[in-house]
Amino acid sequence: MIVNKHLTDDIRTAINGIHAKEVKAYCLSAPSIDALNEENPDNVKVDEVPAKIDGESVEITLPKHSMTAVIIRI
Repeated sequence: MIVNKHLTDDIRTAINGIHAKEVKAYCLSAPSIDALNEENPDNVKVDEVPAKIDGESVEITLPKHSMTAVIIRI
């Protein structure tokens, strides 16, 4: 799990030193930091986000104020 606590900026990051065969990433995010699902059930949701294998690194962009699960198959 990786958390991006920044309120306005996405953050590009890499996990280095991994010989990954496959990677998937699922992100819990919302349009604002105080969003709720009471009026709109799609406000806070989990979506698959792109993750890329580049040699011995896994690269991913973490959306602003989000939590992302990265699943790496080695």
